[in-house]
Amino acid sequence: MPPNANHIDQEGASFVSFKLVEDHVFQEDRLIEALKAPGNVPGCSAARNISDNIADLNAQIASNRKGIALITSLIEEYSLEVVHAYMRHIQNTAELCVRDMLKRVGGEVLKKTGQSRLVGEDFMDDGTVIKLTVDIDAED
Repeated sequence: MPPNANHIDQEGASFVSFKLVEDHVFQEDRLIEALKAPGNVPGCSAARNISDNIADLNAQIASNRKGIALITSLIEEYSLEVVHAYMRHIQNTAELCVRDMLKRVGGEVLKKTGQSRLVGEDFMDDGTVIKLTVDIDAED
């Protein structure tokens, strides 16, 4: 979205979601129509690189199909129950890694500042401030 935009139509393509692939058929005509639609709004333009957008989405679809095939193979070889169990193990391990990292960073901040609060601030293109505060509880 341009930094001086003040209306959602200036975002670019904004449309009600639809199935990009329906009955194994890529809905390219419908996608092109949706990507061109913003050009019908005064002061707005259609997507600039529609062929790039289509190529990107086709790559994502191919990636999803490959992922589906690989997960299906795992389920066939090991069972759905086992695959789900390992998925939970991965999620639990990831959570612990993030908690450990936050505790470590929180400990460093505590040593330097005497506080266990992490504060961040950044700015949007239009100057709007975004603030984030994270309170670290070393016991949790």
